[in-house]
Amino acid sequence: MTNTWTIFRINASIRGNRLIYWLGRLPLLRRLFTDHLYSAEEGKFALFILQCLWWLLKALGGKLIYLAACLLLSASFALSGPQDWLSPNNFGPFCWAFLWFSFLVGTMLQPHAVAPSQLKYICVRMMAMDAWRYQMITGLGHHLAAFAGFTPFLMLVTALLGAGAWAGLVISLELAFVRLAAEALHLALYSRTGVSVGNRTWYIILMVVVGLAGSAVCLLLLPEARTQDVLLHPVTVLVLAVLGAAGAVYTVRFPNYYRLVLDTCKAESVSPALAKQKVAGAQFANVRLKDSDLTAQGDPRLSGWPYFQSLFFRRHRRMLYKPVKIALFIIAGVTVVVGAALLAFRDGETQALFSLVPLSLPYCVFFLYFMDNSVGTRICKAMFYNCDLAMLKYPWYRQGDVVLKNFLLRFSRLCGATLALSGAVCVMFTVLTLCAGGRPALGGYLIFLAAILCLGVFFAVHCLGMYYLFQPYTSDLQVKNPFFSGINFAVYAVCYACIQIRSTPSWFALLVLAVTVVYSVLILALVYRRAPRTFRVK
Repeated sequence: MTNTWTIFRINASIRGNRLIYWLGRLPLLRRLFTDHLYSAEEGKFALFILQCLWWLLKALGGKLIYLAACLLLSASFALSGPQDWLSPNNFGPFCWAFLWFSFLVGTMLQPHAVAPSQLKYICVRMMAMDAWRYQMITGLGHHLAAFAGFTPFLMLVTALLGAGAWAGLVISLELAFVRLAAEALHLALYSRTGVSVGNRTWYIILMVVVGLAGSAVCLLLLPEARTQDVLLHPVTVLVLAVLGAAGAVYTVRFPNYYRLVLDTCKAESVSPALAKQKVAGAQFANVRLKDSDLTAQGDPRLSGWPYFQSLFFRRHRRMLYKPVKIALFIIAGVTVVVGAALLAFRDGETQALFSLVPLSLPYCVFFLYFMDNSVGTRICKAMFYNCDLAMLKYPWYRQGDVVLKNFLLRFSRLCGATLALSGAVCVMFTVLTLCAGGRPALGGYLIFLAAILCLGVFFAVHCLGMYYLFQPYTSDLQVKNPFFSGINFAVYAVCYACIQIRSTPSWFALLVLAVTVVYSVLILALVYRRAPRTFRVK
């Protein structure tokens, strides 16, 4: 009981300090929430109680919204539409959606035992609290809170669907059993491999994709399957209860909780300040040169600024060309796999579909934005950190003619990379169209390919132009210019809005060509006139 109260008070202090800090940053409240409040233990405890009440309301509201989303999703995919979300026929599809999202994704993405937290770091690593006792106390509270939060709403949903409130209680119990088994599974994986996968990005993406794909396939292909009969069958309940009991026993008897805390709960993963330092270090790692990069030499046939830029890009070829090579490899793989499938299953429908390839140009705008913008942003950061951060100290480096000359030299290199990506997309569409037997109009198809190539030029101009006009990076590679962020967001919004365009492909392609030409000329003029004043270290 003493340890439980200690953990509760420490958590109250952490949350109270955080709330005092953020409220003290508000202009209207900073006079009230001053530094002396950090020592007011009772006041922080009262704030923590209020926070708990707010979190309780937010958690209950979140679960209600989540269950409503599952009902709407299952009705939209398996029934006539979202208007049937409370129909008794929606109980089976709802069970499909809830099974994938909660039983699989929810339990496998939220392993409490291996999740890092500031409270765990302070209690176990700083205050030397027994790791096993801490995990038992907080784990019990975590699982009881999850069960208590889901049960009333699940009982309400199943009652509204005509299955009775008891069905919701059974499903909530089964979910609790699966959650215990999943907890033990993560501990077993750590025990065998020494690695916790619960917080790995690839694992999170994999689980989300599997959950979304599995639910969509089951709702579309098996809408009339009586999933509820299997889920509520006594044998299923018994099997899950045995698995949950085994998971609980394994969790209680797990011997290496202290080592687990040392490996998964490190300072940089729980401290916001250290997390920012880690992110900054990762940003520098993306643009930092290796010793092997410095051995490259410029083109001996060149001199002056052309030689200078040749030397820069040869020493940074790893940063520039590695993401390009990865993207080209992915495009080539997609081309081979999809092309082989088209050759094997080609029919009249695929021929008709690929005869309309130019209609995909709006989607290509959005797709190429992500590919080209990632390459351009990375190389612009490298330009600043490894070159311009030092060179901008000299006034002659910011003169208009020098700025424009270096801009054009860099643009030619960056444009070569983005055009390689655009060209690969053109080749992909051409190969897939031939494999499918599509017969698009030749004139429209050539304009479509020209527009894709122009998009490569457009995004190269945009990335480099925004860098020269705003130079948004500080010495620690943080973006501090709101205009830079705002314009980039506007370009993203326009590229996304292109997906909604329903116009003649040739007209949209001609619009892309015209916008590229006008935007390129405008950027060149602005770089020449404004960059000598704006291109500087912030």
